[in-house]
Amino acid sequence: VERGKLFLLQTRAAKRAPQAAVRIAVEMGREGTIDVEAALSRVSAEQVRVLLSPRIVASELGAAVTLAAGEGACPGVGRGVVVTDSDEAERRAAAGEAVGLARRTTSPEDLHGMIAARAVITEHGGSTSHASVVSRALGRPCVVGCGAGSVTVLAGRTVTVDGQSGTVYEGTLAVVEPDAADDPYLSELASWAESCAALRVYAAAEAPTEAVAQLDAVDGAEDPEKIERILAGLVGYRGARGGAIATEAGVRAAVAAGLEFIVAEPVLPALLLAAQSSRLVRDQRD
Repeated sequence: VERGKLFLLQTRAAKRAPQAAVRIAVEMGREGTIDVEAALSRVSAEQVRVLLSPRIVASELGAAVTLAAGEGACPGVGRGVVVTDSDEAERRAAAGEAVGLARRTTSPEDLHGMIAARAVITEHGGSTSHASVVSRALGRPCVVGCGAGSVTVLAGRTVTVDGQSGTVYEGTLAVVEPDAADDPYLSELASWAESCAALRVYAAAEAPTEAVAQLDAVDGAEDPEKIERILAGLVGYRGARGGAIATEAGVRAAVAAGLEFIVAEPVLPALLLAAQSSRLVRDQRD
């Protein structure tokens, strides 16, 4: 303040933890400060995904042995035996084995292995690398940029990959999986999103099995930039699962294509995107 005038020297967007963002939006919606659609718009799917990502039980971390560390590219926890070949990952996963895919870096030729793996770890790459982008689209826990020679040497070892912290631990650590129904703020957010979304979002165990497009088998469907064109070309399907369907681009394309439902886990992030996309599509039509 100078001579009775207020000068703003600098402004920054406020940083809020995911839990705070959800609580603020829900409480403002409850008290009527903002409407339900505005409340839904103030929480991102990524914030909800972080809150619902499996976490390693805290008591396990004290004695856990770190084998590699890099940049967390997709939150979640994946456990399995490390393999360094995508064909092997697919083959062993098909036989019922939990595997983690370790590569120096990934390419489109590794897609089938990434789909089969419980987690992906790479020696090179950052947040915009192929491994990061595809893992986020698939919802696979992923750690990238661990350093040359750091993860491919783990072949045959059982590991726990923490895609939030960017750490690869030795052995199988116990995890806890949060449930939106156990959190009053997340459950209310889910109720609002369900009332506003133009399509339903099912967990895999509850999803219809007829007229469902299996996008993991469609070339290019893992790429969010191609998903709209792919969905527009599908005929006779009520719903879709796999590929990039749970990404923002995938949900928006599903709404625009008039699908009745999609299959995604966890459900709430995709449901929130569906509510936000439904509003966007409606505004564009108006």
